[in-house]
Amino acid sequence: MRGKDFYIRTRSWITGPIAAYVVLALLYIIVIPKKYTWFSWHPFAALVGFVGLASNATLIKKIGGAENTRTHGMMMSAATALALFAGYVIYTNKEKFGKPHLVSPHGKFGAIVILAYVGLGLAGAVFLHPDFGIMNKNQTIRQFHKYAGLVFTAGAWLCCCSGKIQT
Repeated sequence: MRGKDFYIRTRSWITGPIAAYVVLALLYIIVIPKKYTWFSWHPFAALVGFVGLASNATLIKKIGGAENTRTHGMMMSAATALALFAGYVIYTNKEKFGKPHLVSPHGKFGAIVILAYVGLGLAGAVFLHPDFGIMNKNQTIRQFHKYAGLVFTAGAWLCCCSGKIQT
């Protein structure tokens, strides 16, 4: 089993590349086209939420401890809120232009990932919160939450990449 120091060091060297990716991707989305539209908030919110916040929240949780678990929950809640905002932006943008919803693989998978984040967040708050989680010592639920979170975060990253490929 790896110790706490390993995860602290891992977070230290991986946070920089994650932040650099987010900043460069946002510059690519907003600055290079030299225009800002309502749609620009969609990739902005998705990247900051799914890549910036969710990745760091996962790394913080790996360090362990109740305080890091609380921080993980708050960061993932913020990531989920940004994902919901990204969904709202694309929904209103499609309504504005009279386009159908959820027709592309990117759209369908994005909706699945956002719903999964909401479900995992609610389950984490009710069952796994270190102070009042009703099953926070249950290893089966903890493992399911952990691996489902990793699967859907990886899926969110792929969804972010597929959005750029699609445009």
